[in-house]
Amino acid sequence: MACLSTAVGLGRALGVPAAGLIIEEHGPRWGYAFTLACGCVALVVGVLGAGRLRVMSTARLARAV
Repeated sequence: MACLSTAVGLGRALGVPAAGLIIEEHGPRWGYAFTLACGCVALVVGVLGAGRLRVMSTARLARAV
């Protein structure tokens, strides 16, 4: 949970100012595109990481039995 909380906090700390700068320079359309791209990247990272977590969980369960 600590890693998840840190990732969310870091994403907010860096994403909000970045989106603000993009909106200031290029308008709201690009701000929405930026947030959509960040969401897609987060989805891909989550899906790729889920497989690894399943492998780790299965190995941990096998050792416990």
